[in-house]
Amino acid sequence: MQSVVQANLDLPSIILRERMTARRLRAYVA
Repeated sequence: MQSVVQANLDLPSIILRERMTARRLRAYVA
């Protein structure tokens, strides 16, 4: 159960990282 809570707490950072990498890739392509 604690692993699920940890994953839920880590989800925003994962999303933020995905958005950062997406923005970086977009800037790299453009």
